[in-house]
Amino acid sequence: MKHVLIVALFAVNAVRLAACASSEVEAPDADGGPSVNPPPPEAELPLDASPSSDVIDASAPDDASTECTEGGWCRTAVPRGRDGGVLSLADVWDHGGGDVWTIAEEGLVLHWEKSGWSVAFDAGVTLTHLWGTEGGGLWIAGKNGTLLHHAPGTAPSIWEVVPIGTTADLISVCEGTAQSPASRNVWVAASVGTTSTVFHWDGATGSDGKPTWASSAMTLAQARTMRCVDNRVWLAGLSVSPYGSFIRVNDGTGWTSPIAPPASKQDDGVNSLWIAGESDLWLSSERALFHRTAGDAGVPVWASYPIDLAFFAPPMKFWAASASDLWIAGRHGRIYHWDGSEMRISPTSRNGAILDSRLRGISGSADDVWVVGDNVALHRKRSE
Repeated sequence: MKHVLIVALFAVNAVRLAACASSEVEAPDADGGPSVNPPPPEAELPLDASPSSDVIDASAPDDASTECTEGGWCRTAVPRGRDGGVLSLADVWDHGGGDVWTIAEEGLVLHWEKSGWSVAFDAGVTLTHLWGTEGGGLWIAGKNGTLLHHAPGTAPSIWEVVPIGTTADLISVCEGTAQSPASRNVWVAASVGTTSTVFHWDGATGSDGKPTWASSAMTLAQARTMRCVDNRVWLAGLSVSPYGSFIRVNDGTGWTSPIAPPASKQDDGVNSLWIAGESDLWLSSERALFHRTAGDAGVPVWASYPIDLAFFAPPMKFWAASASDLWIAGRHGRIYHWDGSEMRISPTSRNGAILDSRLRGISGSADDVWVVGDNVALHRKRSE
């Protein structure tokens, strides 16, 4: 396949989980706000199959793409890598209408066009994060300062390498609502050791036509996840000093910390988060899922859902169509669904065999939900 690479001027205009996590609110922790009593250990994450069951061989070619699980998850055939090896799919984005993209750690960009996956582009470098924009555009972050952009309406093979002025490994990229049609609101996060740097592009370019990036460094902070919501960007991870989780927000005027992470788990760091609003926020740490709601009289409350680390090890990824339709993907092939009141497992076992692939990314649209991981790409209809 011939791939077109433009290196130039950038021109774009969950069986139930823990029965509602208990509704009994404890007295505030010694170091912070209220928490919710976790369910007893025996109620944690019932699984749809025993780990001793036969496991789907993730290294084998998937020629059973039409076979689906009880949970409605249908497995699609993932192409092989450039050396004939299996691919570790790192993230996915569903634009809707059958236009779906996924990236592989091995550097390949795959495109789904209603009937199957094809290799659209080979970046030649490890890819880490994927973000879609209105109209079908895409951003991809990767190692060695790699930032790629796919403009809406262009052929799947056409990608631009966007200079950002760093060779640090990029962990995340997102684009929020811009202040005007002529401007942009693109954020990129990089993390090296105990220092994280966030880059912001508002659409301005220099005399050479290249994007002009503003940057802010956060020392003693390990950024792990980032999301753009409207005109704000949310950044979360682990603060080295003072030690504990952090959540920071920037609306273009500077960084603030409007939400304190769950006080009882601040030693873990935040691995991933989903934001429907300050009164409806989900995050995962090393030990639990957390859900922040408005609570009585508008006093925010964190509910916790302990994680069975043997089967649902972090980091977990979130995607939601609404506050009552949230999907969570974790390692070892486990997928859960929150319907606004309870968490249930969404079975991924097929013909008595469990899926044991590490799941890395999740996305959805009005019609479908997609989950990808190590040599696996699953999708289901949201109506099922």
